[in-house]
Amino acid sequence: MHGANRLASTSLLECLTSAKFTARTDAEEISRGTFATPVPRPWIGQTRDADPTLIRQDLHLLQSTMWNYAGIVRSPKRLTRARRILLELREEIGSFYRGCR
Repeated sequence: MHGANRLASTSLLECLTSAKFTARTDAEEISRGTFATPVPRPWIGQTRDADPTLIRQDLHLLQSTMWNYAGIVRSPKRLTRARRILLELREEIGSFYRGCR
């Protein structure tokens, strides 16, 4: 589904395909009488501010990893290393910044 036809980093074909399947499912649920709009959860605002120094460090690590391992010169070994670093960074950011604005 992905290719050169990109619109705001979202594939136009993916958008159309998702809309088609969503509409089909909604129509089936409406015809069975089981369609119900979801009840949104109440918004709970974040209370902590993130440390700007740590944000800069994480951004620097992300940028340097992409530049060094997934830049113009790529290899399977470099991409594997980048993936490992980025997965670890994702876990750390997810746990560290949880609850931050």
